Amino acid sequence: PNRLTVDGLRTAAGALEARLPDLPKPWVGVLVGGTSGSYRLDEPDAAALGAALADFAARHGVSLVITPSRRTGAANVAALAAALAATPHFLWRGDGDNPLMGIYGCADAFVVTCDSVNMIGEAAFTGKPILAWPLPGGRAKFRRFHEAMVAHGALRWFDGTLPAADYAPLDATGLVAEAVRAGLSQRGETAPAARPAAP
Repeated sequence: PNRLTVDGLRTAAGALEARLPDLPKPWVGVLVGGTSGSYRLDEPDAAALGAALADFAARHGVSLVITPSRRTGAANVAALAAALAATPHFLWRGDGDNPLMGIYGCADAFVVTCDSVNMIGEAAFTGKPILAWPLPGGRAKFRRFHEAMVAHGALRWFDGTLPAADYAPLDATGLVAEAVRAGLSQRGETAPAARPAAP
């Protein structure tokens, strides 16, 4: 579940577009996680991601809008920046508001490191293509999540291509809310109206 709404993403997209008026479109959002109990991201991994993104951007004629997470680490952010020096991009380094919501709102596709269930799930709310970047490590619960997202059509593993979107947007919060409402209804109770559906 997440806090994304159609109206909220529309507002955040407008704010990000105003913040980056000179960055050529189309944009691909890059959402970078980091080392956790299940995965590892170190400088060589970050440099490899940056090199692959540079090639991807050149091949498809896109600009990159990148936000790291708290787990990414300054050294990995620096490695990404070095690899993307000649690529049209914006890399958030902690100055001003985090552009994550704006990225969800206005990017045409996403590259997301595979360690983050939250970022993949939030990106799937948009119905736009999601490419997962593999990191060393993993656990069975992540594998099941990735397999389910691939089966739905929301997720593909990064291979340098830029596919078209071909899946129904996933509103996990809406699904949970409807399940709660159904349970309350069976008990003769009511719940507030559901939020607007995903686009």
